[in-house]
Amino acid sequence: MTEGSELGCHLYMLTGGEPLVRKKDVVRLAEAHNDCLFNIFTNASLIDQAFCDDVKRVGNIVFSVSLEGTEDSNDGRRGEGVYDKVKHAMKLLKDHKLPFGISTCYTS
Repeated sequence: MTEGSELGCHLYMLTGGEPLVRKKDVVRLAEAHNDCLFNIFTNASLIDQAFCDDVKRVGNIVFSVSLEGTEDSNDGRRGEGVYDKVKHAMKLLKDHKLPFGISTCYTS
């Protein structure tokens, strides 16, 4: 990332699997590279209060939360109960005024 910054790259998109299985590493990267923005594509199941506090502190992490539409269509694709976890994570992000968007797979 240091070399990337020197080349003019300052936006990094972290995808997976699930990048938040390494939340502490993500926060350390954001701290070390505060001239960069980190967009994390996540299923949001690992977003909690403590992580929101860290994200707010570092200030250069944003989220693209995976959501596939209705509760039935989302849970049918991602597993039972995931829709409610996403809603809870989005409430936490909103309560902390942390920017996020939705990542969806547009299908018929």
